[in-house]
Amino acid sequence: MKKILALILTALLCLTGIAALAEQAAPADDGVVKPIPVQIDLNNIPDGEYPAEFDPEELEDGKLFLTILSVDHYADADVKGLAVGDQILIDGVTLTISSVGTDEYGDVQINGGLVEDGYDLTMYDGDDVWTVAGLDDYPTWTALGETTLPLDDAVSLIDGYNGDDHPITADGLEAVTKAIEASEDVYFDEYSTKVTVKSGKIVLIHRIYTP
Repeated sequence: MKKILALILTALLCLTGIAALAEQAAPADDGVVKPIPVQIDLNNIPDGEYPAEFDPEELEDGKLFLTILSVDHYADADVKGLAVGDQILIDGVTLTISSVGTDEYGDVQINGGLVEDGYDLTMYDGDDVWTVAGLDDYPTWTALGETTLPLDDAVSLIDGYNGDDHPITADGLEAVTKAIEASEDVYFDEYSTKVTVKSGKIVLIHRIYTP
């Protein structure tokens, strides 16, 4: 009897293990339309321009602690396939679509579009993906993570906080550091700020005027 019970217990454990493996291997497709995933190695950030946010107080000894973000983009096939009852993830919120249509400009309007507290998706010239067009055409972003990056010795700052017609400019590590510390705005955010990274260092910080 003990041998039989032992065999039964072993079989149950095996079945449990197989079920657990099957669950892990199952695809995580929940049917929700999501932005195209973007992944970068924060310890080895590829050269490029990135939306970013940081507090000027986080600049210390020529190194800046900041959050790197990416603009949310949606695949063309996903957007064109949207229908009432589908779900889409926008700005971190999963929405159930109650209406979907296209306006005279070709923008896709979800749940009545922006004018009815819904969302507009637009495809900018030259793109093959869709982007949320919010108030003042702001997109939505996804944070890729936090990191600390050194400023290049030849770093430049273009700060249009007071207006893009006459931006504050600074060149070189010392001048840029002083300009950031003296910034009239206490925070650089993703609505206005982009950083250009080259060879693991920040070579340009560009902040535009935002209403």
